[in-house]
Amino acid sequence: MFSARLILTSIIALLLLTSEVCHAGSWLDYLSQYRLAVELRGGNTATRLKYDTAQSVVTPDRCVPKLLNPSRMDCETTLLESRPVTYGLSLQQAFTRTGWFYSNFDFGLSYFALDAKSDPRDPLVLNPKPLQDARVHLYGINLKGYYQFGITPPQYLPDLLISVGLGGHYSHGNLKINALRQTVDVLSNIRMFQFELVWWRFRDGSLSSYAESESNVKDQKVRSSFQDYRNVALAPSQYSIGLLKLILPFKTK
Repeated sequence: MFSARLILTSIIALLLLTSEVCHAGSWLDYLSQYRLAVELRGGNTATRLKYDTAQSVVTPDRCVPKLLNPSRMDCETTLLESRPVTYGLSLQQAFTRTGWFYSNFDFGLSYFALDAKSDPRDPLVLNPKPLQDARVHLYGINLKGYYQFGITPPQYLPDLLISVGLGGHYSHGNLKINALRQTVDVLSNIRMFQFELVWWRFRDGSLSSYAESESNVKDQKVRSSFQDYRNVALAPSQYSIGLLKLILPFKTK
């Protein structure tokens, strides 16, 4: 069952943000505050995979016997896809300096894609009882509202900005465990954190570097059946390193 309360909380927060935006002016006026950014970035996308299965003679690493059912054990592994350093595009609000300290509330949308399989060196895979092969394909979006604050010196030193927020994640795809492949949908709550250093600002543009994480608040059970692998749950996440982000000082309107 999805964490309905957490998801509803995020949706309400985003609706309140949208309402504030609408009262402040038209959507076109609001969107005109955004600028196109070109990024050189890398990172990784992953999901934690949890399940329970029949107990083996020797309990492998990252598995623990179930307290109320010693004939079964809870296990977990991570399916990870590393992304090479590449170029990307994004939209970001134009920065307006108001003194040494800066704060702003905004929302964002990011694309999520994961194609990963279990590592053959994983101890789970070497044991004959837990899963021998796992692969996941997921495609979706992350919608988040976040608060950004930081220190913005007038000259010489770089700006330091921190963003924290909550949002919702939805992805669709398939999960394969051994020879069984099933369609899965993941709807969950996410938290985001970003640390950014802005090296140079010019007009409405800037040049910066950042590190960002978007991770699930809790594991979400999938409704598909995988035979002896029960209570299968996923927790998608992604981590990005922006080596350089150039915000172009041209209006989008």
